[in-house]
Amino acid sequence: MALEVTGGALAFIRAIGATGEPASEKTFRLIECHGGFGFTFDDPKQDDKIFLSDGLRVLCVSPDVARLALDTTVKVEGTPTGRQLTFSLH
Repeated sequence: MALEVTGGALAFIRAIGATGEPASEKTFRLIECHGGFGFTFDDPKQDDKIFLSDGLRVLCVSPDVARLALDTTVKVEGTPTGRQLTFSLH
């Protein structure tokens, strides 16, 4: 199976991105980080896998990270400190 990003996670990422610079072409990028995953704000590359929310680009993933995240789902969950993105194997 491939990397999956739920609709809720895409909406959450889109809302976070809306607080940034409106004229920016940058988007959130899923990255490998210390044996896990994290996010950064970056320009999409030509070979990235792009995830959309309501037709707008909200998340990009390089082919290398997409392979590392095989069988992983990115979702949003409520926690005592608020909503956050989580990663789980499917």
